[in-house]
Amino acid sequence: MTRANHQRRYTRSSDLTSKEGLENENLETNLGELEKIIKERNDIIKERNDYLEKLEKSIEERNELKKSIDKYKITQKIASQLINDLNSEKNKYKEQITRISEQNQQNQQEITRLSEQNQQNQQEITRLELLRDWSGITIAN
Repeated sequence: MTRANHQRRYTRSSDLTSKEGLENENLETNLGELEKIIKERNDIIKERNDYLEKLEKSIEERNELKKSIDKYKITQKIASQLINDLNSEKNKYKEQITRISEQNQQNQQEITRLSEQNQQNQQEITRLELLRDWSGITIAN
């Protein structure tokens, strides 16, 4: 209903009740008008109640949406924390792998050094065996 309709109804109601007295022949007409005005006001009240009900539902939906958004934000924070924790663990493993790789490289260098030392020792043994055989010296094992 528009504001003009409300004003017109109010004016009619005021006109009916402001007269000094109601004449008997107009009584039925006036009662009919009053019933019409009451019905119109009841319709307005019903419209307002319907609007309030829709508004309440809308507020409930908004609140549910807000709860859902809050849950999403919490889930997002948890996921972010899990990702950070996983990245931290990954970095720890990378550091361990780097240390192990460096240790392997050092071990490989040590193996190479020992292999070269072994080769030199084998050459020295071969040389000494040749000297022994050449000189005819007998060495007990």
